Amino acid sequence: MIGQVEYGTIAQDHGTVEGWITYHFADGRIGYIPKTVITQYESIQPKNVTVQVDKAYVFAIPSASGSANGSLTKNTTVQALGKSGQWYYISTTDSQGNAIKGFLSGTVAW
Repeated sequence: MIGQVEYGTIAQDHGTVEGWITYHFADGRIGYIPKTVITQYESIQPKNVTVQVDKAYVFAIPSASGSANGSLTKNTTVQALGKSGQWYYISTTDSQGNAIKGFLSGTVAW
C-alpha cells in the first residue's frame, strides 16, 4: 500500500487495469483502487435540493442499507453534485460543522 484515499474523494478511471481504478496522487505517485470498493455516480450540474422530511439520513452508498454518514433536518438545503438513480451525492457540513459526504435519497429531498 502506498497511500490512502479519503472517503468522498473523486477518482477518475484512467482505464489501464481491468477491475481497478488507476488513481493519481497529488505528489505524482500512481496507485490502484479495486472497483469493488468504489461507488460510481454521474456528475451533474450542481443544484440545490431541500430536505422535505423531519430527518433525512446521508448514506455511504446510494442505498438505505448502507451505513449512515450523518443526517439533515427538514428544510435544510444542500448542493447535489452527482446522481445515482434516485440518489443525490452531496458534500456539506452539519450544524456542528462536521463534514457529511454521501448519498441523500431523492424521495426525501428535492
